Amino acid sequence: MTNKILILFTLNYPFGVGEEFIENEIKEASNNFSKIIIIPNTKSNKIRSIPANAEVITWDKLKDDSKKYSFIEFLNLFYKELSLHKTERFARVKSIKVSWNYYKEQFDKAIAIKNLLKKLTNNIHSILLYDFWATNNALAITLAKESYPSINYIACTHNFDLYDFRWQCPIPFRGLSIQKIDKIFPDSKYGIEYLKLKLPKSLHNKIELAYMGTPDFGLSPIPKDNKITILSTSTCIPHKRVDWIIESISNLKDTEFQWIHFGDGPILEELKEKAEKLLPMESFEFKGWVDFDELIDFYKKTPIDIFVHMSTAEGLPVSLMIASSFGVPIVAVDSMGVKELINTTTGQLLPSNCTIGDATKAIENIIETKSRSKELRVRAKDFCMKNFSIENYKKFYTKKLNLKKTN
Repeated sequence: MTNKILILFTLNYPFGVGEEFIENEIKEASNNFSKIIIIPNTKSNKIRSIPANAEVITWDKLKDDSKKYSFIEFLNLFYKELSLHKTERFARVKSIKVSWNYYKEQFDKAIAIKNLLKKLTNNIHSILLYDFWATNNALAITLAKESYPSINYIACTHNFDLYDFRWQCPIPFRGLSIQKIDKIFPDSKYGIEYLKLKLPKSLHNKIELAYMGTPDFGLSPIPKDNKITILSTSTCIPHKRVDWIIESISNLKDTEFQWIHFGDGPILEELKEKAEKLLPMESFEFKGWVDFDELIDFYKKTPIDIFVHMSTAEGLPVSLMIASSFGVPIVAVDSMGVKELINTTTGQLLPSNCTIGDATKAIENIIETKSRSKELRVRAKDFCMKNFSIENYKKFYTKKLNLKKTN
């Protein structure tokens, strides 16, 4: 055990639901740091268990309203950001309002981070700042580092914090933040290439791949009865295209099936109505959001023929890793990093411009060829565990613990 402190910034973990993948990673982190401080963006009444050497500090405990942001300082930072993005300057100027609002939020957080670091002054050289989402607190940490330049700072990046289209404009202050970062870890090779296109070559050495991973829970039972079991898990939001799953399985011919969906979200009721219109009664079930352990228990006990994923915007989803680790064949759309997991060994990858008809054919193909073949399911599991096992976190923390100052 090293005498180091990890300050981990999350969206909501360990409050509420979501970010279940952090639960696996933080177990490894707790073996490598004497203390972990978790700072979530939001909080709720429900809190999950955390390692014994971890504590949660919320922003309201660190807040300081006495210092106010300056428009002059914003313009100075904005000018520095423009100088790093010569090919994007016009787009960034158009999004100046987004950048200003982001700056105000981040300025307040920067003061809060400095307040925390003041309390840890005696341990300042043993602190690692880790933003799990690269836009979550990026500028705030950048500004805080001006007072504490020797502190190491890393970030992971996945989806909304990586791809500009999720913001509908260039992500604010990304170049300036990465200038001050030690390492940024996209969760896919696709993400690395995308980020390199957005940054000057002088910053490319800070980018490094970090696949996430899943424990080995064993194989799911192989289905034997006549009914086909189809599984999907995702938040019910438009770009996840759960409606495509409903339409594609509604076209299955001469197939008795049971479709089960885990996850909730703002369009859940819409999706239920669509399923009631298009699918046979009692052929579908919406489980809502469940705890990670409950989902894993479902995989362990339930014979599942196929996992279907129609999302158009992904990093490299842990949900796919989990399904594949159980040997469940997957049909998924080629989106960002998905192709790094889904192939002819693990299932069938649909082109990004596929149709609902294409999805139906792919599902039928998997049902006919792979869903009940133990040999093919074992191969899928082996590929997943070779590339996306929990061991990835051990490798990841070795990299973080051996960081050298780069700025």
